[in-house]
Amino acid sequence: MKTIQTILSRLIWKENKKFTREVLTGRLRSREEPRKGRFMPSDVGRILDRAQRNVDDLQSSMVAQENWANFRMVFLGLTHLAIYRALLNEGTKKDYAIDLIGDIAWKPVTESRRTRIGKFIIRRITGDPHKQLGMQLRFLGRVATSPPGYESEFSSDSDTHYWNFYRCPPLEFYRTQGEEALEMFRKTWCEFDFATAEWMAKGVKYERPHTLSEGDDVCDMRWHVVR
Repeated sequence: MKTIQTILSRLIWKENKKFTREVLTGRLRSREEPRKGRFMPSDVGRILDRAQRNVDDLQSSMVAQENWANFRMVFLGLTHLAIYRALLNEGTKKDYAIDLIGDIAWKPVTESRRTRIGKFIIRRITGDPHKQLGMQLRFLGRVATSPPGYESEFSSDSDTHYWNFYRCPPLEFYRTQGEEALEMFRKTWCEFDFATAEWMAKGVKYERPHTLSEGDDVCDMRWHVVR
């Protein structure tokens, strides 16, 4: 298991460095002061060097996970925090740094090979958006948000998919890193659910009345396809 996690962490970090270069290179260094110029490749390299040191430091506080899927999700969150802190160290304002991390973290959702292939296959199996969505959610439940790290209940009817989460390993990691880190997590990972729902299938209305990262006891997620 340890060997698998070592290989997986290297692959995740390699992919995240690629996405970070794509997002940051050419972007404004400061949203409020455009005359400060834009991130050059040398700036991005320096930020990633700092982020690498942050990854090494943060791994010591990462709780062991029982399977590779749970490990992947926690380590992915760890790398986003490492990049975020590197941006802050560079002098990037907090709100802008959160926006940049949101763009970096969104990349794997839509551009990684595994997500694009999975979506392609599902759309070839069925043209019904409700069924497409259900298949994608069940797939996520196996390869990403699986037990024992995640504790959840999933069900569906003819109109709506229901998924209640009671435990989230990446959130548990972020809670150990202070309120500023938790705020970044809420404004990136937790907000992705709304955009991801729209990306997974056409005509999806997503609702989540309660959220674990806001202090609630559940993330009560609801996906309804408006036909």
